[in-house]
Amino acid sequence: MNNSGLVFDKIEEGLMKKNIRVVPNSIFLKDNKMVCSERYSTCVFEYNIQSEETKSIGVFPDGLDNNTALFYRTVRVKNLLFYIPFNATSICILNIDSYRMESISLPEDCRKSMCKFYSASYCEGKLYFWGYGIPICLSYSLSDGVFSVEENISYSIRRELGEDKEWLFYDSLTIGKKIFAVSARIGGIVCFDTNDNSCEIIVTNSEKKGYSSLAKYNNKIILTPYFGNDFVEYDYENGRMEFKKNESEEECSYLSSLVLKESYFAFPFNAEYMVEINLDTGFVQNIDIGCKNANDAIFECAYSNGQIFLNKCYKGEILVFNVIDNTTTTKQLSINDENLGLYHGGLYNENCRFGLDRFVERI
Repeated sequence: MNNSGLVFDKIEEGLMKKNIRVVPNSIFLKDNKMVCSERYSTCVFEYNIQSEETKSIGVFPDGLDNNTALFYRTVRVKNLLFYIPFNATSICILNIDSYRMESISLPEDCRKSMCKFYSASYCEGKLYFWGYGIPICLSYSLSDGVFSVEENISYSIRRELGEDKEWLFYDSLTIGKKIFAVSARIGGIVCFDTNDNSCEIIVTNSEKKGYSSLAKYNNKIILTPYFGNDFVEYDYENGRMEFKKNESEEECSYLSSLVLKESYFAFPFNAEYMVEINLDTGFVQNIDIGCKNANDAIFECAYSNGQIFLNKCYKGEILVFNVIDNTTTTKQLSINDENLGLYHGGLYNENCRFGLDRFVERI
């Protein structure tokens, strides 16, 4: 791994500030602490849930003078979080035990592209980066450090979308040796089999309404609609599908989801309510969590000890939802540290799957 250009425990002159309200764009929950990345800087910081103290961990390279979104999501492989490059020119890595940071430069031909990747997955020793604003699926081998364009995936997606440069993949999920991925522009789920490098698109609707998030429950994958009210349960063992509908008067938009026991939750990106589906009974209900307009959009979610942590990154707030009594509280984080920079990242949690950022299968 190349760590050239990394900034450890310091910040460029002119960016040093104190008592700054931070806008958390990502969360990793560990031992009653949240490891967060800051939306408008490259700073990664730690927030103690009990004491409510915040301190910076360090600063990533690549964008100290850049106000664009460098990273949005992460992929976890053992004790490493790989930050998925959106506008960044490298993959950044955080060791969640030591908090050491490193980086891997992207291939030259995609370094200058904007809005590169929004989702990635780990399978069989490789990271797979699914194109968002660029029409490729890029893999990276952790054993030999080689990047490759996955041509079979690219061929299948181009056949579906044509030569359009925006694939808009939002999420991916690894099950065994297969990767499932969803796009806002594809009315189905993409399945890539690493055994033979085959790729197919499993159609779920003829209107090409896309999806934004995936969650696993037993032998089923729940597909969250990017825009609409139709949720899909796809049984990946026998190919059967069941459809669940949220009876809202308006079509809603969601970006993140998670499964807790038999309950599936989808969180509003452009909707007033959180959707809960009992996956055993099929019962669907809307829960008011105080999201009234687009400024309340939920980007990320993570679960710990009976609480779901929801990221309102437009407002710079963490909304905490108690699953026992359905109550909510709001936290605004601030940091009193000179090591404040610029960063984007992803949500992670030890024990459950959740939307947007994916917890890779344990290896």
